[in-house]
Amino acid sequence: GDTPQIDVAQGAGHFLNLSDIHFNAFYDPDLVEELYNAEPSAWNSIFEKSTITQADGSRDTNYPLLNSFLTSAQKRIAKPDFILISGDFIAHDYQYNDHSLISGYAKKAGIEKNAWHANFIRKTLQYMAGEFQARFPGVPVIPALGNSDAYCGDYHVQPGGSFLRDLTPIWASILPDNKGTFERTFPKNGYYALDAPFNPDGIRIIVLNTILFSEKFDSDAHDSFCQPEHFGSGDEAPGKEMLAWLKNEIKAMKPAQQAWLILHIPPGNDPNSCSGKRFYKQAFNRELIDLYVRNHERITASFAGHYHRDDWRVIADGGFPLEFIHIGPAITTSYGNNPGYQIVQYDPQSGALDDYSTYFTNLESPTENPTWEVEYNFRESYPGYALQAPSLMELHDRIARPGELQNEYNDYYSGHPDVKQLAPKFWAHVCAQTNLGVAGFNACMAIEGRECH
Repeated sequence: GDTPQIDVAQGAGHFLNLSDIHFNAFYDPDLVEELYNAEPSAWNSIFEKSTITQADGSRDTNYPLLNSFLTSAQKRIAKPDFILISGDFIAHDYQYNDHSLISGYAKKAGIEKNAWHANFIRKTLQYMAGEFQARFPGVPVIPALGNSDAYCGDYHVQPGGSFLRDLTPIWASILPDNKGTFERTFPKNGYYALDAPFNPDGIRIIVLNTILFSEKFDSDAHDSFCQPEHFGSGDEAPGKEMLAWLKNEIKAMKPAQQAWLILHIPPGNDPNSCSGKRFYKQAFNRELIDLYVRNHERITASFAGHYHRDDWRVIADGGFPLEFIHIGPAITTSYGNNPGYQIVQYDPQSGALDDYSTYFTNLESPTENPTWEVEYNFRESYPGYALQAPSLMELHDRIARPGELQNEYNDYYSGHPDVKQLAPKFWAHVCAQTNLGVAGFNACMAIEGRECH
């Protein structure tokens, strides 16, 4: 059951790591009007009145699942050093919701549809910030933007727009006391950097807005929520600006400092597509990998999310592994995964990651009061391997060969322990771990017997 299971190693730090919450406050349409008219601090009492009491594994996160996750995490680690969230707070349903439904609410409230929708999104983000504060008092939260986090539609956060302006005070309330560049750079482009709360002189945390690198960041495609606006040729200007800013941030670090990078979308290919489909525009993919290679001695750890799997990426140069990106599991179940979160053990002095445990709940069928349990612990499940690029490259090679470790990874990456056959996209996920260009990915997938569907 749900009992605390943290062994605090001498001198080690622990933090809560999660991604892709995708909270859907529309899950019970009967409550929406009341939620809209209430302060977010009163939302829990409204949710508690709902007749929908099961955590549902077939769509985005409803209140029973969010509440269950927060309660479990709180029991496991009441006072983490901090909480890291790699983006996507808002449900996919907010972008794709039936706009006639939203029009009905707006009409009743006597305001314009887009303003109603933006207000509801803002209140949802206020509610979530308040929940983390209430459950983990005094614990700083370090969040990144995901592609669903916008007023304008999926992948369409607008640099300098009202969404970033409105979100700035909300997130400022949960960040560490020393907010670094947040109040200056976040409202403009959705990224920021700050000295780590656990070791300000030793670690600089740089939080990117990788939506600006995405193939899908396209100014013409904004839906009705925002006016299309051009951001330079191919909409690449904000992404180029962020790359230049990132290089400057690394260059300006104190001599002894190491960087942690937080990004929602990792570089490389989308394994859920089964083909070499890049997450980023090609130039951005190449330039970010190049930046990692050139600065590998200054970057100790990186964290991402986005495709709802428990995974990693290894960045190599000439076949030599230099960096890795740790990819956290999702709370939402919208990609056929079970919900998961992690407690990561790290060295506060060096910033190096030592170990992590993933906790999950099985939502194959809707459940009241789901039970969360340890799915696996990295060092126990992969004995002899470490959270370092060369070791993860070796582990990748082992997973590509039939045997015990292949079965372990197959069971864990989508949060489905005891998947008896290779999951349908297994090979795409394995190939994506170390092949961050399209050609290498396709060559890896072309090996006989590597199906993906």
